[in-house]
Amino acid sequence: MADRQAVFASLTQIPLGDNKQKRFLQLLAEASGLRQETFATTLRLPNITDIAANIHMNGPQKAQRLLDSLTALAAPESSEAEQQFQKWQSRLALPTGAHIEHSPAFEKDALRLILPFANQESLEIFWQQARGQRKQTAKPAS
Repeated sequence: MADRQAVFASLTQIPLGDNKQKRFLQLLAEASGLRQETFATTLRLPNITDIAANIHMNGPQKAQRLLDSLTALAAPESSEAEQQFQKWQSRLALPTGAHIEHSPAFEKDALRLILPFANQESLEIFWQQARGQRKQTAKPAS
């Protein structure tokens, strides 16, 4: 009964849409199981309770922070890998709007670089420059 009340209280304080409610419950079950705690105990952790109490975040921000916190509790290794990846990406100083994507849960080493372009012409110019640089660096040694 305490678990149901804690879950209801959390969902009342931080409104989540249907899909996010499902994700919340999955993450809560995984985190609680991993920690061998009840749902209520997990939801009383300071990093969880501080989210609802934070007056500087709006509802969607609180919802995302809650899911992120539960993800970190449910999969600590993956969360650490994600933090390291984000630090690495920020050191690259990519242009505004550019970002790098990795495979889910870092299953593969492959990465995807996403670059924004104002229009087709700017993409074509970039591509021609990139191809020209690649041809220059690939010249055979004499």
